[in-house]
Amino acid sequence: MTGYKQIFLSGLKLVVMLLLFQGCADLERKNPLDPKNSASKQDRVVLVEAFVNDSTPFTPFALTALDYFATQVGFNAIIVQYHVPAQQYPDNFALSGALARYGFYETVNRAVPDVFFNGLNQRVQGASSHASALERFQAAMAIEAGNISLFTIEADVETRANSMVLDVRLAKLGSEDVRDVFVQAVAIENTGVSGHRFVARQIWPARSFSFIGNGKIATAKLTASIPSGANAALWKIVVFAQSSQNKETLQAILVNQ
Repeated sequence: MTGYKQIFLSGLKLVVMLLLFQGCADLERKNPLDPKNSASKQDRVVLVEAFVNDSTPFTPFALTALDYFATQVGFNAIIVQYHVPAQQYPDNFALSGALARYGFYETVNRAVPDVFFNGLNQRVQGASSHASALERFQAAMAIEAGNISLFTIEADVETRANSMVLDVRLAKLGSEDVRDVFVQAVAIENTGVSGHRFVARQIWPARSFSFIGNGKIATAKLTASIPSGANAALWKIVVFAQSSQNKETLQAILVNQ
């Protein structure tokens, strides 16, 4: 009986191990954030990019509206305020790279305030009042909110003496490959002043990918200098993925240092 009992217990142990193995494999395949899962997906965070200049007549309406808008959307959106330089309109927060970023979206009909929701998906230009700007922001957000993304982003931040290095990982979810996308990062700062809580302080050079296969993870190392006099400890880093073709923002995250 002892021999039969040992054989029975050994067999039972093997069955249990096989069941546990099968259960773990099923769990991994069904994980919606697993890039190897063809049905994987993630909620899309709405990236709101506002191009502004403090001296223009209507920008203050948009800036105060963005402050209130931020309290409504919470973690469902990330706001970046790019202050663009202009000769006739001085701005202490103007960032030279902001003008190039604006040019990526618009080369002809430039007029700030100009606010983009997930790239060219939604655009709100001008602001006749705080109330009207807020209403238009809410309408654009309603269209973009709740959409899914077939990308997930992770990033690590390393601050050096005069620079900041980001190690970015971009995973392609779902069942299809993707072409012509890039990852980029922007440092934003809350200055503590109304209308200036998401000010862009530095823009990292983009890293492009001509092809990312489904279930694959693309990596990039992004490096940017810390401007003289800047307090990088106050920065939060926005990392996003975008299509080079239709200029749609595909996913965005906010990285705290």
